[in-house]
Amino acid sequence: MARSYLIFVFCAAVLAIVPVTASASLKVSAWTSGERLTVSRGGTAQITWRENGHKRAAIIRGNRVIYGGHIAAGRTSRQVRPSVAYGVAEVVLPNGTHYALQRIRRLGQFGQRGAPELRFARWHGAKPRLQLTGEWAYNGRLPRICGTATYHGRPFFGGRHTLSGRPLDAFGRNVYIDVLRSDGWFRIMGVLTRPRGFALLIRR
Repeated sequence: MARSYLIFVFCAAVLAIVPVTASASLKVSAWTSGERLTVSRGGTAQITWRENGHKRAAIIRGNRVIYGGHIAAGRTSRQVRPSVAYGVAEVVLPNGTHYALQRIRRLGQFGQRGAPELRFARWHGAKPRLQLTGEWAYNGRLPRICGTATYHGRPFFGGRHTLSGRPLDAFGRNVYIDVLRSDGWFRIMGVLTRPRGFALLIRR
């Protein structure tokens, strides 16, 4: 390759899973271990985990996390091997709806790592798809990353956002671009998903 400029890109966790309701995955807690997931026939999920040496529990109805709740003993969900990134548990209902727990540690600016978050997600059918391509812009002077984010073949994006690109509704999503340098991963920028895709210039 004629150009010696090589960049490794990682698109971070915001796009990990889009639930059936099209809202973002739900944060349950942080610094957890021993996570377990069960789901009732009606779709109510029960999560148990350990945190600071104590056993904790929560149920999820719709988009609400209710701490300390429990579901009835009768369960129809089937445990499967996690099929999502950073998955620690996943179950499937007879109707094909998937429920999953993910342990995600976000990367902030200047290489700072956040707490490992326990997050809950659910979906039916194909998972969201993030497609990326790389190219050179401005006569080969700058690399550019282009991409699309789709769910069931349709782009997903929000309607309202701040000037800095923070979504202000339940449908907005950000894609974060991290680079691998000699001293570790660093976040360099983020971008909103758009109906026709997005593009980012990577400045050296």
